[in-house]
Amino acid sequence: MSTLLIYQIAVVLILGSCFLYEVIDIVKHKESLKGFWRKFVPMSIVAIVTEFFDMLGIGSYGPQTACFKAFKLVDDINIPGTLNTAALTITIAGTLLFINTIEMEIMTLIWMVIASSLGAAIGSRFVTKLDVTKIRYAMGGALAVVALIFAAGQLNLLPSTGGELLGLHGWKLIVACVIVFIFGALMMIGIGCYAPTMATICLLGMNPVIAYPVKYGTCAFL
Repeated sequence: MSTLLIYQIAVVLILGSCFLYEVIDIVKHKESLKGFWRKFVPMSIVAIVTEFFDMLGIGSYGPQTACFKAFKLVDDINIPGTLNTAALTITIAGTLLFINTIEMEIMTLIWMVIASSLGAAIGSRFVTKLDVTKIRYAMGGALAVVALIFAAGQLNLLPSTGGELLGLHGWKLIVACVIVFIFGALMMIGIGCYAPTMATICLLGMNPVIAYPVKYGTCAFL
């Protein structure tokens, strides 16, 4: 059995297990469904629009956070968890799509997935201990970072050309893993990793298109 096939099976198993866990959790906490249908349509519209642009590589965390707050769709303290949980299905789909259409060294992807997942595990333990005021400060900082990254991209301050490498080895792989570890932790407070990941991929000499399986792969697992 190839490493790529094992990776794909792992992705599917994670999707299935997380979906089952969510169903069980919802059944245990039926009170959480209060007001569900009132928010279903606006939440769906926000998801469709932001995830469409997310698939183009723009990222969805910043726009979704802004919409959640502007239209009072999600309580502030629940926004980080909502962002990461709701992103599961689209990132799993993106992972399976891009890993089968974009060529890259699978072990590079696997090591970066492991690193980002460890970062997320540590970051989530920190976020769950914050009160609503600190969550608001964290999200405010996250939106500011997203705005700066977006501005840098528009001003061509972020690298976008990259090289031709399909994988990383040695010190470059270590650097990449350290960086995505940090990105994984930051994702837990709502700082999207798409633009920073693209810049990292390019700076390390990899083909820019490889950012897609990396972005979706790391987000799906974390």
